[in-house]
Amino acid sequence: MSGDGARDHSTFSNYDEIFTQHLSLDLTVDFEQKKLVGSVSHTLTVNRFPASGEVWFDTRNVSVEKVTLESSDGKSSPLSFSFGEESEALGKQLKVELPSGQKQQKYEVKIFYSTGTGEDCPAGQFLDAIQTADKTQPFYFTQCQAIHARSIVPCQDTPARKITYTGKLKVPSGLQALMSAHTTGKEEKEGDGETIFTFNQPVSIPTYLLTILAGRLERREISGRCAVWAEPSLVEASAWEFAETETFLKKGEELCGKYVWGRYDLVVLPPSFPYGGMENPMLTFVTPTLLAGDRSHANVVIHEIAHSWSGNLVTNERWDDFWMNEGFTVFTERAVLRELEGKEAASLASCLGVAHLEESISSFGASHEFTKLQPQLRGEDPDDAFSSVPYEKGYLFLLWLQQLVVPGEPLRFHKFLKKYFDKHAGGVVRFDDFKSIFLSEFPPEKFGAVHMIDWEEMRTEPGMPKKMPYIDERPRKRVEELANSLATSSSPLDDPKIVSEVSSWGSVKRTLLLQRLLEKAPEMREAMKGGGAAAWCQKLDDSFGFSKTKDCEVKSAWCLLGIALDFEPAAKLGAEFVGQQGRMKFTRPMYKALMMRGGSFEALARETFAKERAKYHAVCAKMVERDLRKDWDAERKQQREKEADKLRSKTTATTVRQTGMFLYGRPPPLPPFSIMASMSPRFTGYRPASAAFSQPYRPVTSTNLSYMPLLPPQQAQNPTALPTLSRLPPTQMAVQPVSTSTRHLHQLPAPPLSPQNAARSGPLPTFNQIPQQQQHQPPEMPLHHPPTRLYSGIPTPQQQLQKVPSGAPMTTMQRPLGMPPLPYPPIPPTRTSLQTQVQGAVPPSTTQPLPT
Repeated sequence: MSGDGARDHSTFSNYDEIFTQHLSLDLTVDFEQKKLVGSVSHTLTVNRFPASGEVWFDTRNVSVEKVTLESSDGKSSPLSFSFGEESEALGKQLKVELPSGQKQQKYEVKIFYSTGTGEDCPAGQFLDAIQTADKTQPFYFTQCQAIHARSIVPCQDTPARKITYTGKLKVPSGLQALMSAHTTGKEEKEGDGETIFTFNQPVSIPTYLLTILAGRLERREISGRCAVWAEPSLVEASAWEFAETETFLKKGEELCGKYVWGRYDLVVLPPSFPYGGMENPMLTFVTPTLLAGDRSHANVVIHEIAHSWSGNLVTNERWDDFWMNEGFTVFTERAVLRELEGKEAASLASCLGVAHLEESISSFGASHEFTKLQPQLRGEDPDDAFSSVPYEKGYLFLLWLQQLVVPGEPLRFHKFLKKYFDKHAGGVVRFDDFKSIFLSEFPPEKFGAVHMIDWEEMRTEPGMPKKMPYIDERPRKRVEELANSLATSSSPLDDPKIVSEVSSWGSVKRTLLLQRLLEKAPEMREAMKGGGAAAWCQKLDDSFGFSKTKDCEVKSAWCLLGIALDFEPAAKLGAEFVGQQGRMKFTRPMYKALMMRGGSFEALARETFAKERAKYHAVCAKMVERDLRKDWDAERKQQREKEADKLRSKTTATTVRQTGMFLYGRPPPLPPFSIMASMSPRFTGYRPASAAFSQPYRPVTSTNLSYMPLLPPQQAQNPTALPTLSRLPPTQMAVQPVSTSTRHLHQLPAPPLSPQNAARSGPLPTFNQIPQQQQHQPPEMPLHHPPTRLYSGIPTPQQQLQKVPSGAPMTTMQRPLGMPPLPYPPIPPTRTSLQTQVQGAVPPSTTQPLPT
């Protein structure tokens, strides 16, 4: 069930009957009472007059003084209002009664209100001067995503309807006010000690992108349309760190189309900001944890810039489709990264993203609703579903599609995405909207591989994707090698060359090394009992200075590793780290890691949260408090069972990477040449994995395992003579088969033959006879060393073999992982072709002509 016909379940509003087109805000930022006070006017458009005769808004802990109907002649008349439904996740419904007997197409409704204070207003955070970097003036900012705009303004808080808005903000003199809009005026009220700022946002946005900010800020221009705002003590470092913003913006325009928002400014917020960045139009918020001093985390800015198209310009209609904001954004972010910093940087970012995805799925559980690409949210707070799943699973889905239809041509796919952004600019989208434009751009009759897409499975299957794209893991190979060596011994640290090499690595590689070691922590604890783990941690830190780094990504990864190995200095550093900043990416995993180890580490976590809670944003405080309330005895028991299972499994089965195949137990000494056959009539031989296409056939030997030979012409043209599966030796039957639906994408083939050859009814030419230009291999998709660790959900060999009748030939649908790809796309199976898989091979001459 896709649920695509359903409305947004995260709102109490009746936006499908009557909706807000424009908001006019007039607010005072009251630092004494720590709340917003003022009014909001809604310009409402009737889609169909509400059966209830009311317009419904979302609120959370908002006090409503009165509601009036504003007429075009400037007169006001009171309207009756009441509160309706209420839930902990969604807040409270505000019902405003429309004038009876005066059905109109448009209404102007004005609500006078004040917000809650402290955690009663989760979107807003008032900081005392002591909580800021400069400690001289108070600070206020809002964070409305996902459904927190309702706590700063009564509104129809759903991405399904977009709004334009104007704003008037009154703040104490000496403070700068900003909104996600153009600043249109500034007026000093010296007698009142206030400054009034006015704003206008003419491009429609969803309510979660409403932004209010007030604090002591300075501005530095970094290009004609880009500037950085920060507290005075941080502004110079911030301007240097983000000096490349204009370059990123131009590259985004090349890939996605015109930037419609005018300016692109950045604000470096105080440390309590709970996210890495927030893509407010024209005013991106970023965390000071990005100020590493080496521009190593500029990709966060690239990510927020990419939101200028996916999310801000084209928005998910419901929070179920949050991946359509974040997955598209990650896809564009890594495309920009690839263009500007090279393939290795993009590949490493993708590998790191997969690791984060695995962590999130492990945390939820592989069958959890929130691990689906399109989870069904029915009254839940979208914050509860927040994880790397919509980011990374969405990215992997798009990358898989790109490699499916235009392998090796990422820019061709971005031309399609540009059309997608152009078509839906200023609007909202659902999964089926994307599916529709994709199929119109890549019709199955022209792109045969599109038949492989199971759209329903893609959006509803929980856990890791069953169809994984190819990700070049070679850049991480050295990291993996060193992690494996360090996990068993500290002796590599005695080699000055290794120490020098790792010290020269960038943030991503160092973080990846620590994450790989963290995965091996249970085995390391078992092997390093009696204080060995502590000595190992100390030696590692002495060699690389992880505890002294300014890079928050590296520092966080180091603390998590140390905590997992019961290294007390790392636990204390981790507690200190989460007290210095409130970014949820770092705070929640750190508290969870401390709680998981129990004992003194658990006490340290509870003590730290009690002391630092007031510094955190309300969303962060709520999520950490929820984490600490878990039954951690049960969590620790479950974790010990998982670790014990993992250790046991290592003694009974080994996953071996060899030309991309999964092997169970001991691998056969040679690749199973006898099953290198396909019954596809278009198949005439295999391409080599690491040799020129023109190289003639030669047998596989122990010295050329990386070379996958072409079939001899006589066998290629007479597939019925090939050995059947039941005749294979047991060692070769241990190779895992794979169906068409789970084939790794790097096996996907080249374009079809010319129409003349495709229409032939007789035997096709052998691969060596095909002209060189048709012997296509997608660039940057090597057939050796695919990321075998990413496969999930594939049946065991025994389960697969039970489905293959004795004597049946190996067909395309039974080819093993790692086999070189067919030269041409597989044909969607027909009843006849399926019968031939059971009854035996059909000679090419009896096969139907293939489509051109």
